[in-house]
Amino acid sequence: MLNDKPQHHNFHDENDEDWVKFYAIKEVRYTVKAHDLSVVCDVGITLRDAAGDEFTAFSASAGEDAWLDWECKNEGACYVKVTNENKNFGENTRYSLRVYQPVAPSLTVTVHGVVTDCNTGKSICDVGIKTDEGISALSGKNGSYLMPHTEGRFRFTAQKGGYSSCACPRILVEQGLKVNFQLSASGEPKCSDCCTAYVDPSKPASRSGGGSGGGSGVGCLIATALLDFRGVLVLTLLFIIVATGLVLAVKR
Repeated sequence: MLNDKPQHHNFHDENDEDWVKFYAIKEVRYTVKAHDLSVVCDVGITLRDAAGDEFTAFSASAGEDAWLDWECKNEGACYVKVTNENKNFGENTRYSLRVYQPVAPSLTVTVHGVVTDCNTGKSICDVGIKTDEGISALSGKNGSYLMPHTEGRFRFTAQKGGYSSCACPRILVEQGLKVNFQLSASGEPKCSDCCTAYVDPSKPASRSGGGSGGGSGVGCLIATALLDFRGVLVLTLLFIIVATGLVLAVKR
């Protein structure tokens, strides 16, 4: 959920706890924020880092936002627990949760991919994927991940305890980019090619063109083609008219 859209939750049972996780990079700052609380929510946030150290933050009062600003000292998977300190529960205990980098660059595209074991073919969860832009993601149960990112050329690395790490050369990041990783468990044969990257045609660019119309790039190309065609047609007609006038003038 790192740098992604807010997740929406509620405390549906007494003593309910909501948990999320993300991959944190050493010396990078993160913000965990609970916002848009209902008036009966008085949330507490607990962040547990890769070393087991815990950091907490609370709402000043029911209905008010709570946030935790934190700098990672121990790189790895981190867990966030959110509780309702006043013990209320039910549909009216709504809140939204977001984990993000407050100084992250403009994240205009989304990189996706899958992490598998190159010897068994099985998916691997909780693999930390990061780039030299300081942006990271964590693979899920099926080995897949999504990573909002900025455009440009960056190095990718995938790592998890008990597996060999994989470092990719610089890759051009653009909308639809898919980067798959194949890791090998410690003591097992290493993968000959641990990283593959390509642009997935099923993930087209979602950004619209500039200007007040906000039209797509394809629409702009079509409009340009139509204008060019009309221009050629007008010039052709003018040429015919002028040529016809010259012929008539000669005949006279």
